[in-house]
Amino acid sequence: MYVPHYLWRNESSEWFSNATKTSSNPSVGLLGDNGEACSYTRFSPSSLAKEIARNVIDYIRQYHNGVDSYGLFHIRRGDSRDACDTSLPEIQKYLNCSFHDRLKVSSHFGRIAILLASDERDPQYRSAIATLITEGLGYDFVDLDETIQTVLKQMIPHIDQGRRSMNNMYSYHISRLVAEDPQIKFVLEKRRTIHCPDCTQIVEESNIVGSPHVDTV
Repeated sequence: MYVPHYLWRNESSEWFSNATKTSSNPSVGLLGDNGEACSYTRFSPSSLAKEIARNVIDYIRQYHNGVDSYGLFHIRRGDSRDACDTSLPEIQKYLNCSFHDRLKVSSHFGRIAILLASDERDPQYRSAIATLITEGLGYDFVDLDETIQTVLKQMIPHIDQGRRSMNNMYSYHISRLVAEDPQIKFVLEKRRTIHCPDCTQIVEESNIVGSPHVDTV
C-alpha cells in the first residue's frame, strides 16, 4: 500500500499503524486467496523504476540542449473532466496567467522546457497543448508520456516483452518519479477539484523548494 496516496493524506499515519498492528482483522483490508487478511507494508519505488526515470531525464536532456529548467504539466482528462475544466481555452487561460510575467520567469528559470503528462489519448489535443507551449509561450515542449514509452521499449523488452509495464498506470508512476527529480523546478496541475487552479505562481512556488536560476557567461 502506498501510504502517501491522496485518499489517505490526512490520516495515513494512524491508518497505517492500525493496519499493520491488526492485519489479522478482515475489516482492516483485503482478504487473500487463502481467506487470511493481507498485511501492509510501506511502498518505495523499485530500482528498475528509478533507473527508468533517470533514463527518461537523460533522454530529454539529450534532445533539448541548452535548457536551464524543466517544468512538469499534469493534465488529467479521462475521469476528471467534470471535476476540472481542461478544455483548450481553459488551458490557454491558465498558461497565460501562470506565465504572464515572462521576463520575471525567464530571469528566474532561464530557458524552459515543459513536460506534458496526461491520460489524454487524442493526438490533436496533445498537439494543441504543444502549440500553446511552443508558439504561445516560446518554451520547449516534451511529450513525457511518449518519451517514457520510448525509454521503456529500449530498456525492458526482455521482461515479458514489456507488456506488463507498457500501460498508462506504469507511465504515470514513472512520471511521478520524474517529477521528484531536482531538475524539475516547478509543477503545473489541472486534474481534480482540489488540483485545478486558475493560475499558478511559478516563481513564488519554486522559491519554496529551490533557488533561482543564475545566468552564467
